[in-house]
Amino acid sequence: MEELEHIARMVSAGLMTDKEGTNEILKVLYTHKARFGLGRLDLDALHDFLLHEHAKLRRLLVLYRTESGFSFSGFLYSSIQRSLRIWRKRSARAAATEESAAQQHCLAYEESEYRYRQEEFASCCEPQAAFDSGLHRHSQEARQSAPLRTQTFRYNEKADKLRKAACLILALKSSYYLDYDIIKKVSKMTGIAEKKLASMVEEINEGMRHKIIKHERCVRSRDTAFFFHRKYRRECSKLDSGSPLSRKTAQKYEKQTALWESRNEQLKTPLYSAVPSNRAVARILNIDDRKVASILQKARSTLLESGALSED
Repeated sequence: MEELEHIARMVSAGLMTDKEGTNEILKVLYTHKARFGLGRLDLDALHDFLLHEHAKLRRLLVLYRTESGFSFSGFLYSSIQRSLRIWRKRSARAAATEESAAQQHCLAYEESEYRYRQEEFASCCEPQAAFDSGLHRHSQEARQSAPLRTQTFRYNEKADKLRKAACLILALKSSYYLDYDIIKKVSKMTGIAEKKLASMVEEINEGMRHKIIKHERCVRSRDTAFFFHRKYRRECSKLDSGSPLSRKTAQKYEKQTALWESRNEQLKTPLYSAVPSNRAVARILNIDDRKVASILQKARSTLLESGALSED
């Protein structure tokens, strides 16, 4: 463009400062952005890019010499194209990183869901206060004159023992996820001292330390893959479809997505779970492992019959 050549000659001859020349170039780029491959940038992106390029444009004016035989417009176009590729890549990465970081809480969803179920299981074992509607209360005078009546309490010793045993076994099967609050609730339900129960949990976790290490490694790998899965997906959405950079980023996205899905499947298998076996629980309780399985099965059947648990 003749306008750009004129600006370069004026700066080279000392008739215009490099700062004034840079501002004039910015006006040309802003007005004729399509000629320099900037047509796909929206207004905000164009402003960001030009601000990013400001210092570089000034250096180009200082370095360019009219006697070099090359046109300044061609010199400028090549420089802008190189900078645009780098700027797009960095912007896409920054946007992807920001979005992924903002949603990091999603990575621990499965573990949080499991912990919630343990909280629910422990709290539901606590005695519930009887509901009193107050619709059939006697007057104060009647209560004072009437003989004291007590409601017969039917204690089912077998069911109570089953409930306590199931609560204890389920707690130990969930030992990796237990915290002090749940241990306290289980202690209240089973009658086992908190200190003793905590010691049992610590012992069973120590016994499956190798399983916990494998589980945590798999979780970290899954979480990292999920981070990059989201990051590269975001980058792909910001890049020109079909460009070499877009294809390369798409390959990275597919690789990380496959790894994330694979790790999720592995975490569902016993090999990568942090759940102790029935035999390990039985050893802590000094009972037969078939007894552990029997108690869990009876507890499940009771919950199914009562409607508290569905077949799903």
